[in-house]
Amino acid sequence: LSFDTEPVFHDNNNIKKQILNILSRLALSKTSIVASLSAIPLNFQIKLSLRGARKLIPIYPYIDGIENYNHLINTKFRQAALNLDHINCDNQFVDFINLNLKKYLPVCFVEGFGRLRLLSKRYGKAPSALIVGTEMYSRCESFMHWAAMNSLAGTKLFSMQHGGNYGMEFRSEKTFIEINAYDKFYTWGWNWHQFKNNDPKRLKPMTSIFLQNVKKIPKNLNNKIEILYTVTSIKSKVRRFDCSAMNPYISEKYFLDQIKFYRSLNGPNKDNVRVRLYKDDLKNNYFDKWKKEFPTVKFDGNSNFNLSLHEANLYVGDCLQTTWIEALSINKPFVLFVSPNLYDFTPEFEKIVTKLISINAFHYSPESAAYFINDNYSELNKWWLSSVVQGTISEVRKQIAWNPLNSTELWLRELNSIHSSLQDNGSA
Repeated sequence: LSFDTEPVFHDNNNIKKQILNILSRLALSKTSIVASLSAIPLNFQIKLSLRGARKLIPIYPYIDGIENYNHLINTKFRQAALNLDHINCDNQFVDFINLNLKKYLPVCFVEGFGRLRLLSKRYGKAPSALIVGTEMYSRCESFMHWAAMNSLAGTKLFSMQHGGNYGMEFRSEKTFIEINAYDKFYTWGWNWHQFKNNDPKRLKPMTSIFLQNVKKIPKNLNNKIEILYTVTSIKSKVRRFDCSAMNPYISEKYFLDQIKFYRSLNGPNKDNVRVRLYKDDLKNNYFDKWKKEFPTVKFDGNSNFNLSLHEANLYVGDCLQTTWIEALSINKPFVLFVSPNLYDFTPEFEKIVTKLISINAFHYSPESAAYFINDNYSELNKWWLSSVVQGTISEVRKQIAWNPLNSTELWLRELNSIHSSLQDNGSA
């Protein structure tokens, strides 16, 4: 295995974010519901408060840059304190952890733990409930420590889905960590076991705040895109136990499938396609590889994906990332293709895949997807707007991208219900 462990991130905690947290800390009380900006955006929190959400306080989780932890590695301490030799287990994975934990556990949890505890005091007293998002697995360690200590003190922790893979497959470290650690986890519509030890009582289907923003039609739509083909980037080195589509060992095949798809399109559709590369190339040189294979290929140049999605006639995706759910949420015609046996689908999502296959929106080969587009693109709406296709898409949307018109009212009710139940339990 080749590990990439070099930290390259720094604080980006500007004065506006600091002022917000100072004001929030002044308003914070033990009856407050605190929501991070990655979970509920500030403008939506303001909207909810104006509509009557009780004791809702916004908070920005600070990024703890490497400049906070310039501590020297204490090898002897790590050898003594982070040793699992006492665990009598004939298990190669435990041996692997024992070998690497003392080497790779971040400084902020060992030599710099005192500094981490000090930084966590920036957030103030414990609220009655804390709603968090993506910061809980990336670079906000002092905020995570504050949340954990609050939980031990009685604060209820809530989190929510923020993209693809949730509910879809058994292999995804993000969903395992994000679901089981919380008192309640809000999904975008699904409600079933994703792991054998996952308690479905923690799950609650809830309208997606993120997908509400996708529905907003961007101003000044132009440069109409015929076929928007979105691809992702796969890390070249192992960094964590990620979802199936992010497995570094499939990187070469993943790109070859892209080439097979594009090559199988007919001439007019090749000209119609705009390839949208992922914003972070992750040292794969995808642009150069595409140009080498197809010198005349055209790329999507919009910085805003939502703009490109609304401009496109057809969305094409080759992995089950967030973007296909965005297409689903606005009823944008889409065609998906993935490698067979790549995903370890849950039984419930396997049924959804079967439904999508039945209407030709899901394929297990790049050639099959391309041939379907060749045969149907000229009459795209005839296919997509047919009663059979729309009936299936409506069913899938309710389970994967639920976003009804009364979304704001549903969140208002949910937050006030949390507030009332916690206060009732507190008074009891």
